[in-house]
Amino acid sequence: MPNVTDHEARGIREGTVTQIRRVVKPQPDLPKGFILEVPGPQSGRAIPVCWDCKLHGVKNDSPHSQLWLTEMAIESPLGKVGDVVGCKEKWCKPFTESRAGATGSDAGFIYLVDGPDFLPVIERAHNWPKSMKGVWKSAASMPQKAIRTFIRLKSIRVERVQSMAEADALACGYKPLLDDSWREPGKKVTQVTAPENYAHAFDATNGKGSWASNPWVWVYSFAREGEK
Repeated sequence: MPNVTDHEARGIREGTVTQIRRVVKPQPDLPKGFILEVPGPQSGRAIPVCWDCKLHGVKNDSPHSQLWLTEMAIESPLGKVGDVVGCKEKWCKPFTESRAGATGSDAGFIYLVDGPDFLPVIERAHNWPKSMKGVWKSAASMPQKAIRTFIRLKSIRVERVQSMAEADALACGYKPLLDDSWREPGKKVTQVTAPENYAHAFDATNGKGSWASNPWVWVYSFAREGEK
């Protein structure tokens, strides 16, 4: 089950995010001239492929090669095409007013991306969401019963993150921007492209320099399946 960012959680529910990317772990140590590839939609894994062999239609079916490919295969963490997976997001238990103040309750759950309109009155009276700093629980800690958003995987591939096309960035919910405030001081640009916008978010999620290191990533395209 993927742990989704606030941007992804909101976008999946609104229909503006139909693709997510996750860093391949561990990053493969591939021989020169090899790439990673998902051999088929039902494989649910990525294997090393010789680029020259693929280019010229050469197949190497020797037992030694097949054993090596099996040992080097990396399993998809979200499964294979057709699988339905639940998305974990930031959450907390609802609050009720009492003489002791706001206290937790077991009745249902609150989700950060829903915004203040879904909070009890006692919480709306404070500064949302700063008043709940330390109350929000991480997506990774979300229990199974709290998951409300499900996606069906439509396609899976692996590629270097910098191979992202404009259409991919848009599918991830990132649009071109005119705001270049996060760029280096004094560096003038007329527009930030959608992939550049995504690159900024990728670094924010995975650590500074992650985009520049150009890691292999899983690319999952999906459709929202529904909710409980």
